Amino acid sequence: MKMRICCTTCPNECELDVEVDENKHIISAVGNKCPRGLTFAEKEVVDPERVLASTVRIDGAAHNCLLPVRTDAALPLRLHFDVMRQLAACAVSAPVKMGDVILPDVCGTGINVVASRSIA
Repeated sequence: MKMRICCTTCPNECELDVEVDENKHIISAVGNKCPRGLTFAEKEVVDPERVLASTVRIDGAAHNCLLPVRTDAALPLRLHFDVMRQLAACAVSAPVKMGDVILPDVCGTGINVVASRSIA
């Protein structure tokens, strides 16, 4: 199988043409301008990760609003729906400072969901 992957590990944002076998082993990868591109492609093919951004309900805020949150590291894509279910059931109380941990060690990954802004 052939795929095109856009590497996001550095400002070059190289487009890699990757060929993988049925066991998700890379047969060939071309287009990367630095060694990190190949490492990114290997991870992307086997278990892709992304930072997850969303919102949670906030009680007691000056304005009735939602609190923007994000993971503090890239999270495997296969876990995004599980984390979103946890966020849907989550509500925090104001005040909240940017960087406060909202959900620690989400899904047992060691990754935290943190506030993306402060709300009084």
